[in-house]
Amino acid sequence: MKNLKTTETYGLPLKIDLKVGAKFMMTVNSDTEDGLVNGACGQLIKIDYGKLQKTNETVPCRRWIKFNEEKTGKKTGANFQSVMQNRNIDLTLTPIESIIRQINTRSTNFKVERKQFPVVPCEAMTIYKSQGGTYEKIVVNLKKGMTRSELHVACSRSTKAIGLYLIADFVPPKPP
Repeated sequence: MKNLKTTETYGLPLKIDLKVGAKFMMTVNSDTEDGLVNGACGQLIKIDYGKLQKTNETVPCRRWIKFNEEKTGKKTGANFQSVMQNRNIDLTLTPIESIIRQINTRSTNFKVERKQFPVVPCEAMTIYKSQGGTYEKIVVNLKKGMTRSELHVACSRSTKAIGLYLIADFVPPKPP
C-alpha cells in the first residue's frame, strides 16, 4: 500500500512534509460549494496538534491555510469562528482536517483505509494543473519545447502582465 500513486488513493498521499509558510494544494474535492476543491492553493499558516488515543503520540490534527482566493473556505472557516476567536486565530484562515478514504485492493479478505490531510506541497505546478486557475505571479520556463496552446494556457493564467515572468535564452536578431 505504500507504493500506490495518489491517483490510486483518491488524492491522499502516504506522507506529507509540513512546513509553516509553505504553499499547499488541495488534492480532493472536499466542499465544492466552499471552493475546497482539487487544485485550490494556499499557504500553511498554523498547525494544531493532538494525541493519538492508542499510543499517546503527538500528531497534526488540523491545518490552518490561507487560500489564494479570498472566498475559498469561507463557509468552513465560519463553522470554526468561535474556536478561531477564542484562540486568536486569523479569521481569514481555513481549517483543513484529515479525511478517510477506502483504498481498493485486489484482496477481498480485508479493507484498507487511508486517513490523511487532502493536501500536497505546491510551490509550483504543471500547465495542465493550472488550467482554470488565475495567479498573481506566474513563471513560465520557455527553455523546453512547448506547444502554442500550452504557452497560451501558461501565460493566460496571470492576472497582470507585471506578474508574468518568462525564462528563456534570448537570442538577439542578426543585424541587417
